[in-house]
Amino acid sequence: MVLIKRKKKLDRYSMEMGKDSCPSYATERVFVGPTAYDIPIDSEGFVPTWALASRFQQLLSVHQREEDLSDSDTYIEELPSRLTPEEVKRWWDNPLSCDIKGLDTSDSDVYDVSFTKNERLRNIHRRIAVITEDKREQARIRREISKAFNEEELEEMTADQSLIIQTIPDGGMAAGIYMRKQWDIPVPIIIYEEGTTPDSIVHEAVHHLRTMNSRKGKGIAQSTFPVTKTGEVDMTAITSMSKEDLDRIQNVEEATTTMEAMLRTKPDRRPSGYLDDVPSSKSPRTLYKEDMERMKGMNYTRVRGKRAVDKVISDFDATNIAEAMIMSRESAKVSAKKLYSAKKKKE
Repeated sequence: MVLIKRKKKLDRYSMEMGKDSCPSYATERVFVGPTAYDIPIDSEGFVPTWALASRFQQLLSVHQREEDLSDSDTYIEELPSRLTPEEVKRWWDNPLSCDIKGLDTSDSDVYDVSFTKNERLRNIHRRIAVITEDKREQARIRREISKAFNEEELEEMTADQSLIIQTIPDGGMAAGIYMRKQWDIPVPIIIYEEGTTPDSIVHEAVHHLRTMNSRKGKGIAQSTFPVTKTGEVDMTAITSMSKEDLDRIQNVEEATTTMEAMLRTKPDRRPSGYLDDVPSSKSPRTLYKEDMERMKGMNYTRVRGKRAVDKVISDFDATNIAEAMIMSRESAKVSAKKLYSAKKKKE
């Protein structure tokens, strides 16, 4: 399920953000011995960097990835974006069998952590693939995420398979999307439009944090989407839901995520497009400013960690964003009450 941080109104299932970016892609089948692999390819027949990073993070543990990134003994001499499935199949079968220059080598562009000298942050960010054309943009994204979340949150967000971040030149009508773990997306992916605002960067990362174990039992502060025991989106549950309940899930997820992103950021020159969905005579900018001051006071101090979670739970109903009608005919706070009252009845 793709969640869209909108710049304008979008259909619920719109998610077009560039022809070779996720979620839609072609594959080519190759064999390593008797084992068949359907490897993603771009429009020119090469394996996209996001697919290589996803495979690397899916198959190897955090410790194995750390060791592999510190070692540079064997290379495939082509750049990651210029490898065909046939050329990469040995690595795809076992990423420890060789290295892809610029991906899982000590001089990796994708896992570059030169933006900071803080050793703990370097170790954390070494687990996140950030795929950009501009190294300054990669550093900016990493810095914004580091400011918005404390180190304990970042540790949880990057544990196990972590996440992948990719930028594209033009997101169309979307500033960013978060693609949850599901059957064809083994590692969560965030796609940003290049140059997107800090609010957008943090918004999509909050979606990811809301899926973490520490959020279980936290009501509106946890992801509204049903998941399986393995952490994937529960498509069986999704497909059995009514359109009204699906709209409510999206409504609550986006409104509460918008609130939490506001808590974690300084005032943004271009705040969330979801404020456009608040029925009010006031401008979205005024609604944004009122919420920022109501939640954080006039000094706009960032709120992170447990304090951010507690504020979402206790103060959501009092915010302007709680009145948003995002792909729904009712406000987000009404949607939340209906969703969670129905859940309690089932329990």
